[in-house]
Amino acid sequence: MTDLLLREEHREELSEPRGVLLRGSPVPPAELRLFLDPPVIAVGDVVAETLLHAGLRPALIIYDEATRRGRYDSPELGSIEADHVVINPRSTISQEAQELFSANPRGTILAKGEEDLLVIPAAISAEPGSTLVYGQPGEGVVVLKVDDMLRGFLELYLASFEPAVKLGGEAD
Repeated sequence: MTDLLLREEHREELSEPRGVLLRGSPVPPAELRLFLDPPVIAVGDVVAETLLHAGLRPALIIYDEATRRGRYDSPELGSIEADHVVINPRSTISQEAQELFSANPRGTILAKGEEDLLVIPAAISAEPGSTLVYGQPGEGVVVLKVDDMLRGFLELYLASFEPAVKLGGEAD
């Protein structure tokens, strides 16, 4: 296993929502509840804070203490100690993160670096029927149901990532 780097040609493709886009900032809790079937996986600080503030406790929260490249201090997340901490550089799915998701974690994961791409291994490792919720900057949140078709698509998509290269020119 090695760190995986997002190919530049896929960057724009990933900016498009892949599930139901619930518009608003924040999305009203009553609307959120209509779409969330447990277990729920929240990816992103604002999404996690929105769910926690609405009294909805996800089975897994993945956050990085940042939003739109700026520091993000959340009262709700600040009161929770992370169960797992992973190093995950921008535009990467680190080997450390891949190994953690292969163990099907629960609780909270603090990504040192960036959590955005961790949607992919989170969905791949999630049980079918799980609900994945992630932020769509400037628009709202995306709700995605995990099923075998989504997991298969994401496994193929992940295979298109390239191995990250170390400073010495060798892949990890």
